Amino acid sequence: MVYRHIFIPWIQDELNTFHDQINYNHKHHNQHKIQPQGPPHDIYFHPNLYKSSDFWVNIDPQHLAQVCEAYAPSTDPMFTLVPPAFADAANAFIQELGIDAINLNNVWDTFKNIC
Repeated sequence: MVYRHIFIPWIQDELNTFHDQINYNHKHHNQHKIQPQGPPHDIYFHPNLYKSSDFWVNIDPQHLAQVCEAYAPSTDPMFTLVPPAFADAANAFIQELGIDAINLNNVWDTFKNIC
């Protein structure tokens, strides 16, 4: 459970950072590529600026919320990485270690010290 409590949120944060770096930065121009050139985020939200078509499928947000609640309710135990009591105890240990945020420099030390 220590692994799930420490590593899964840390890996998710790293993936979110990677996602932002990839999607918001301009890519190197490739003359052999016939796809639109530019930051993926801009191409996605403004395809007309890149001589591209918008194949967006409009879905009513209320319908999407209904599907999410029916098939993946937020109260489902699957979305709880560890039991709340364990999370409280682990967070107390992390605070005792003086760690403000888990990052690449302290993730393994935090894991070892809690185990």
